[in-house]
Amino acid sequence: MLRHAFLLGLLALTPGLPAHRYTEVLVAANQNSPESVGLAHHFVARRAIPPENLVLLDCPGEETISREVFDRSIHWPLLRHLARSPLGPRVKFLVLMRGVPIRIEAGRAAASPERTMRASVDSELTLLRWELMDPRHLPPLEGPLANPYFHADPELRGTAGFDPRLWPLTLVTRLDGFSADDVRALIARADTPRRPGRFAID
Repeated sequence: MLRHAFLLGLLALTPGLPAHRYTEVLVAANQNSPESVGLAHHFVARRAIPPENLVLLDCPGEETISREVFDRSIHWPLLRHLARSPLGPRVKFLVLMRGVPIRIEAGRAAASPERTMRASVDSELTLLRWELMDPRHLPPLEGPLANPYFHADPELRGTAGFDPRLWPLTLVTRLDGFSADDVRALIARADTPRRPGRFAID
């Protein structure tokens, strides 16, 4: 399914959360990439994220993978971790590290662009909490799925932050860049955020 991207989990990148809130952050890295693992340990240490909230995935290093490989090496391992971990029910945010695949190929040809199974890894994983809470009523893989949190009334969203009791979603973000140094710089810059400025979302 080509799902609409959910809100970037920027809270997972910044040091401004109270210490106990970092139990709500799950970090996933590619165990077959020393760079990915090193960046994950660096991020977990800088943000004091509980070590048990770091998941090392046995996934390929390619940016594009099949649906079967996604399910076997990324989707199901993360779902099992959340289901078995005592901290699993608290997790609101998922941070994917550089080295984790980016996209899922369409596979078989779709009858129309609206029925494609091509998707981003990040957007597919936003439904992890939904799968844990209501696995019998998941949306179909084919076609787009509107983002209920993005389109929600601002008054309903409020100012207290993301509430999974209202939206059965996991907010997913990715720490990536042209190089590992770019990722480390991104983590470091979040320590001293500036209010004015510009940013771009690719």
